[in-house]
Order: sequence, then structure tokens, then C-alpha cells
Amino acid sequence: MTSACFFGRRLAVAASALAISLAVPVVASAQTPDGAHDLSSPIRPCAHDSAEFALDATLVTALPIVVGGALALEVPEHVVVRVSAGAVPNAYVDAVGDIGTDLGAWNVGDANDATTLLAGATFLEFGLGIRPAGTPGIELYVGYAMLWSHRLAGMGLIGGSGEGVLGLDLNIDAVHAEIAWQTELLDHVYFRLALGWAHAFAHRVSLSTAAPDEATRASLARAQASLSETVGRSAFGPTLGAALGVRY
Repeated sequence: MTSACFFGRRLAVAASALAISLAVPVVASAQTPDGAHDLSSPIRPCAHDSAEFALDATLVTALPIVVGGALALEVPEHVVVRVSAGAVPNAYVDAVGDIGTDLGAWNVGDANDATTLLAGATFLEFGLGIRPAGTPGIELYVGYAMLWSHRLAGMGLIGGSGEGVLGLDLNIDAVHAEIAWQTELLDHVYFRLALGWAHAFAHRVSLSTAAPDEATRASLARAQASLSETVGRSAFGPTLGAALGVRY
């Protein structure tokens, strides 16, 4: 009898242990949403995986070109569609002119031409990028950029001394490539830092005035050719971009 009781108790203990071992995974599974990491895993799932959409709205600057804003739609597989718009601040143009002159890359005339052409210009860019590892991670980006301006200038721009007014129009088409790093600073608050290169592949400079005489037309042609040459040899270079915004 004693032996039977002993083996009976051993069998009861073994059955209890087996029941507990089978129950634990069921409880853990009930507490863990489908598709989430196991409760024992220290890795926090990403807020936006490769199968989701996300929209970034950011304030951006791309030295030495533009200040503005951007919208970036991230689609599945971390492909990014971005549109940016902004303006060229006078301070950026002045700084570039001063640095270019100090380094010997520009003469004073080139710096003055850049100020005349670029200050206050409007900027628009469309592009595609990819973030192979999502966010945080590296982004490879290439875009098509347009920059244009229309402003009025005095006749002194073409060496005249009259009181007439010149119309000055500038259009630049460029390709802009970047390698960037984007990371999440806070929940839904993102920061992006980018190093890039912008290179104009087409440009147009136009000068006009009301009812020009023969001498004025000749002066306009010379000034227009000079400004166009300045743009042609200057409209490329490195960019340093920074963006701060929110993700929806």
C-alpha cells in the first residue's frame, strides 16, 4: 500500500508539471498580439515596417541653396517619394559670394551676379529615395530640382545711366543626389541629415526692357551673355541638408 501511494504521488506531481509546461505558452500567446515579438525578446518592434505607409512633414534647409519645407511619402519596401519647396535666402547668397571670393573661386563681379540672379529665387524639387533598412537608417536619394526668379533691376546692370527698369528672369534645371541618415528623436519626431551634390544641366537668363533702342539692345545682349556664363560655370556644388519634422 505504501509503495502504491508513493508511486501515485509521483504520478500526480509529473502530471501537474506537464500541465503547467503546456499552459505557459498558451498564456504567453494570449497576452502577445499576433505578429509581435515574443515577450522574452528585448527588441522593440519598429513603428513602421516595410509593409506600411508613412508620411513625413518637415522643415528643411539645403546649404547653400534653399530654406523651405518637404513632404515625403514612404511606401512599402521603404521607397520614399519626396517633394520640396522653398526660397533662396539673401543671407545664403551673400555668404556663398563672400566665401567664393575669399577662396578665389569667384571674382567680385561673379559674386555680384550671383546676388542679382539668386536672391529670393523660388525652389521646387521632386525626387525618389530608398531606405534599405528603414528608419533609423541610410537613405539614398535623387531628385529633379527647378529654381526660378523674376525681378526688376536698374539700368546700371547693363552699364546704362538712365532711369529705365530691366526685367531679369532666371530658370535653372538641376539634378540633386544625396546620401542621408534619418532617425527618430522622439515618438513621431524625426531628424534627417544629408550630404549631397547639385548640378545644373540647363539654364536660361533673360533681360528685357520696354522699347529698347539699338544701343540698349546690344548692351542687353552682352549683359545677358555674361550672366548666363556666370550661371554655367557656377551652378553646381556640394549641399548639406538638414530636416526636422513629424511622421504620420
